[in-house]
Amino acid sequence: MTSVFNYIPQSDPPLPPHLTLPTMYDLPSENPLEPGLPDDFHYFQPLLLRLTFQPTNWNRDLVYSAADLNLYYDKNHPLWYKVYEHILRVPYYIVFIYYINEVKPYILVGGHYEAINFNSDGRLDMPELGLSLGLWEGAFRGIDRLWLRWFTLEGELILFGEEKAQLAKQEAVEAKQEAIKAQKRVEELAEKLRQLGINPDEIV
Repeated sequence: MTSVFNYIPQSDPPLPPHLTLPTMYDLPSENPLEPGLPDDFHYFQPLLLRLTFQPTNWNRDLVYSAADLNLYYDKNHPLWYKVYEHILRVPYYIVFIYYINEVKPYILVGGHYEAINFNSDGRLDMPELGLSLGLWEGAFRGIDRLWLRWFTLEGELILFGEEKAQLAKQEAVEAKQEAIKAQKRVEELAEKLRQLGINPDEIV
């Protein structure tokens, strides 16, 4: 069952949210018994984006990241994107059709969304945030697939807590291995010196 939200044109300056945003009763039903039962991806994709959303140009205390705000859309409704375009005025609107791994990015230009393409590296740069957005293939919460994910503007992955801990552990293991190899090389050199009649302990 789908309800039709009575679209209220936005003004400049914007009207208060309680006068323009739809309520839960205005939005399409998300009854689990209806087709399209949410799977794990619907929970984990927003989580991955939230964990890696670390804009460089904003004070973290002023950044709010959220999911499931009940601002859903009915793709068959002619005004499905108007809440984002005219009321919230979200600068970037990205649609990720996960079951075919297709991303459709839009940018707000003159009060209207225009379709844009990813750059040659397969990402959408957002210089206002100091971030870029693109697809990443890997495992998150035990699910191995393509995910929409935040990158730096240079294309480096932004790691979340567990990945940082894993990377730190890996670097510690590698550092230990390098130390062991270095110690072994020192011992081998010391043995060669002894074979030549040189006491390595007396070398300054």
